[in-house]
This record gives sequence, C-alpha cells and structure tokens, in this order.
Amino acid sequence: MTTIKPASPRLTVAVLAIAMGLWGLSPSTGWCQQLTRPLTAEDVACNERQLEKLLGRLSAGKEIFLPRQLPTSLFLSPGNAAAHYYGLVSTYQGFRLGPGEIPPTNPYEHYLAFNITGATRSLFLNPARRPLPQVTLTRERNESNLVEPGGYFDIELSFDTGVRGEPLRINNFAEPRQGEVYNGFLATGTTPGRRLSQDGLLAACHAKLTAFDHHVFTILHRIVRTGAMDEFLSPDFEIVVFRGEDPHTYRIDFYPVYDEFESRGRVSAEVTISWDESGRLGSGEIRIFPACTVEGQRACSNLRNAGMVVFLVNPVFGGRESYSIIQRAGFYLYGEDPSEPRPLDFAALLANSAWNEPVW
Repeated sequence: MTTIKPASPRLTVAVLAIAMGLWGLSPSTGWCQQLTRPLTAEDVACNERQLEKLLGRLSAGKEIFLPRQLPTSLFLSPGNAAAHYYGLVSTYQGFRLGPGEIPPTNPYEHYLAFNITGATRSLFLNPARRPLPQVTLTRERNESNLVEPGGYFDIELSFDTGVRGEPLRINNFAEPRQGEVYNGFLATGTTPGRRLSQDGLLAACHAKLTAFDHHVFTILHRIVRTGAMDEFLSPDFEIVVFRGEDPHTYRIDFYPVYDEFESRGRVSAEVTISWDESGRLGSGEIRIFPACTVEGQRACSNLRNAGMVVFLVNPVFGGRESYSIIQRAGFYLYGEDPSEPRPLDFAALLANSAWNEPVW
C-alpha cells in the first residue's frame, strides 16, 4: 500500500501563490483590485452636486453670441489624489455664422485642459494672518493647444472662488520667448478658498474612484459631443462627467448656455461601458433620461424650450485634425420623450489611438 505524504507547508504556500497569480489574487488583498468599484446612491449624488456647484463658478463661453465665433464645451470631472477636479475646454468643430457667411478657417478643435487643487491649510507670509485653505487653477500644458493670442482659437477660463477681487483666470496663450513682450498668457493662479471649503467643494465625497475611472473620464471629455436643435447660433455647453452606481456606468449632465448666459436646465444621460480584463473599452450603450417630474429630482432631464443631440466622435490631434467617425447617441427635445437607448462602440472609436492600450 502506497502512503501519500501530505505536502509540506512551504510547498502548499508556493502552490497557492501560483494559483492566486493565475486567478488575479493577491496574498495580502484577496481578490485583485477591480478596475472600478461600486458606488452608493449618495456617492453619486454627492459628486453630481459638487460638480454642478462648481460649474456655477466656472465660465469659458461668450456672453454675447456673434457670427464668426467658435462655441465651446467645458467638461468637468471629479479628481484624484493629485487634484480635486480635472477639466477640459474644447472649441466646437464649427463656427457661429451669419446668413451666407463661410467659415474663415478650418475649425479644428482646440483644447485647454486644466485642474483645480485645494490645500486645506496654508500659511501666509504675514504670521499674524490666520491660515486659510487655498485653491489653485492650473492649465495642463501637454494636453492643451497653446496659440498666439488674438485669433479664433483663444480659450479663456475664469473661476469665481467667492473672494473679493478678480476671479482666477487661465488661457491657452503660448508663453512668449525670453526677451519678447508679455502677451497676456496665464498658466496658473492661486487664491484663498475659504468660500469653496464652506460650500463643501474641497472635500472629497468618497475615496472609491480609481485610476481607471479617471482614464474613462478623460476619454469621455475628448469623444462626447453635443449640439443644439433649432438654434440659429449654437450655444456653449457645460458638461459634467462622473461615475454611476454600477462599476460599468458613467453619468453625464449637459447644460446648454445660451446668449447672455441664459440657462434652460440640463439633459442627463447614463453611459454603460464594457471592457476586457486589461481595460480595453469595448461596446456600450447610452440612455438619455426622461423629463423630471418634481423639482430637484436627479437622474432625469429638465431642459426647457430647447432640444439637443448627443454624439460620439473619434479622438483627434487637437488643432490638426477633424473627426471622421460619428456615432449618433440620441436626442432630447422639450415636451417629448427622449430617444431610445443607443448602442456605442468604443473599440471602433479608439481603434486608431493609443488610449485603449492594456496598461491596467
């Protein structure tokens, strides 16, 4: 009779380690960390409230609409450990034009990427002054089109922090070379952020967002586009992108801003995205939420006396290329039901970019 000896403890640990490696397990954490995590309804609502409040303090559009202007879209998302918020201002691939006018130049999209950070307690030069929270608005140089000022593609972003004096401002003006005259470029600005702290804008809603979430946020900034229906001069748009409760869902709120900064409400949508184990985005679906039924309701749309369409485009080299792929994502028209959910193909949109590589 053959006796089978039990495996030694050392061998057992080695076999388990190999098995856990094959199955994506870690001896210290158990199951490997997922690319995204589920959120609670309050987590989602908190992010949405913060972003909506912050949008009220940011402005990148024009107060008066005139022909030969480029509309802008201002995107904003929650940040990570390095910044409280990340955003992008994109010009529209099309001019506001009067009757019979033709575009004065090729309207390639131009970008001004930025982040907003807050320090919870900063000391001042004068030791008699009490420490206060500080907030900094900074442009992301490597993600922005820097231009010579005075043209059609100037982008300026202002941030009203609630303190007396001028708001913080940045722009996409190129820095003059050494010895040249200052051209007005603004790359960063800092000011006390006491009012922002009081409004709860410098405190994270939760710590459940992952690096992959922020990757998806920035991709959506570059590929989600929208336009107005039945408007002679296209409005600007302010758009917030944040997570939904399910690990595969992302929420988008669109706020059109019309002439003289007129607001008519928002259109809200939910995007579901699939990905493989390496984080390559695949198929998806977008669902535009129907009209709200009560004041203050979320996960619904309350746009008034207007309509808008949503579409996705392939990523382009800002300032050099026009998008060539358009996926129709639906529409919302005041007084009518929104369009039915539409399928999306993120793999096709990102096929010719480096943004869908397996780096996770």
